[in-house]
Amino acid sequence: MLSQWMAFCTRYDAAKSDEYFKEIQSRYALPVRFYHTFEGHIGSGLEDLARYGRLCEDKDMAYFAWVLHDVIQDTHRKDNEEESAIYACDLAARMGLPERFQDKERILATRHDEIPSENDSRLIVCLDLLIFAKSPDVYDEYRRNVTLEYKDIIKRLSPKEFAIGRAGIITRFEKRRPLYPIPEIEEEYGDKARENLRRELRELGFEEI
Repeated sequence: MLSQWMAFCTRYDAAKSDEYFKEIQSRYALPVRFYHTFEGHIGSGLEDLARYGRLCEDKDMAYFAWVLHDVIQDTHRKDNEEESAIYACDLAARMGLPERFQDKERILATRHDEIPSENDSRLIVCLDLLIFAKSPDVYDEYRRNVTLEYKDIIKRLSPKEFAIGRAGIITRFEKRRPLYPIPEIEEEYGDKARENLRRELRELGFEEI
């Protein structure tokens, strides 16, 4: 991951590339993170970006947005994407990157409140949701890690309240068509993702919600 970052920075003669890599890495390494980690979520997405980079209009911007899209992650707040986007824009300025990198759209797309119109934002959405289409074992590990990351929230809920809340989130994605707004990715992974989501719903005690 460091080599990718250094290669990116070299292309733009970016300032303090080592220092800023450590800054980013330290934010993802906070002990309260279990799923949204640098080596885990971000690293997995970078592998997917390498595979689908040919679909990008601006691969470097997609890379920068992906690396930073969860740099702010506080389970007690609802504006993590907005704060991550602000952080990314500020970092782009500090690094002396071209002005186009001070763009929030790709990171804000990971709020998943609407399907973005811009191509690379759609790809970022796909990268963020590809965990749903992994093998059942990997998907179950994701579930465990998300539960650990949100344990301070979950412990305030009864088991029934947690099940209802989680089922609502899962159902929102399961019913979305397409789930992955890049047609090639939807064709390859949409059904696999829905299988995992439906299985989790059944395990939560819901067939539909």
